[in-house]
Amino acid sequence: MEFYKKQEGVIAKVLFEKVKDGLITGYTENYTRVILRDDNVNLENEILKVELGKAIPEFIECKRVLES
Repeated sequence: MEFYKKQEGVIAKVLFEKVKDGLITGYTENYTRVILRDDNVNLENEILKVELGKAIPEFIECKRVLES
């Protein structure tokens, strides 16, 4: 959990793997498990830049970063 807490607020690239019930799970380059809550897209096998948010024991929540 301490490892995840240190990553809160970090911008990272994530490979998203699974979509289920509006939750998309994936992993950062350093194997941090992340979850994205988004009912509107299928991001399976996509790599996106995200901001890592609140750390939860088994994963860290994230939100997409808009590319400029």
